[in-house]
Amino acid sequence: MKHFRSGFFGVLVKDLLIPAAVCAVIIVLTVFSVNSAGANAESENAMIIEQGIRRAATACYAAEGIYPESIDYLVENYSLKIDTQRYNILYNSVASNVMPDIRVSAK
Repeated sequence: MKHFRSGFFGVLVKDLLIPAAVCAVIIVLTVFSVNSAGANAESENAMIIEQGIRRAATACYAAEGIYPESIDYLVENYSLKIDTQRYNILYNSVASNVMPDIRVSAK
């Protein structure tokens, strides 16, 4: 009885298919890792921007005694810079003495 690994098919599997399969798995894992790292960086940047907006709103409250009604006030008066092309920003002001609801997410 002849084994599968002997002859032409054995050489084909041993020398070509197994290394090709291993390379394909390595490439797929690398692509998933790079995509995951990019997504993590975007969410981390969104968190940093959200913290910056909170700091600017707190600085406004400390200096003026009120939280601003819109994020535009922080951009104009507190040197806040935001890339609105890359991030969605929710700034919901309830009252002048209550910290606004601030959320930032990547587009």
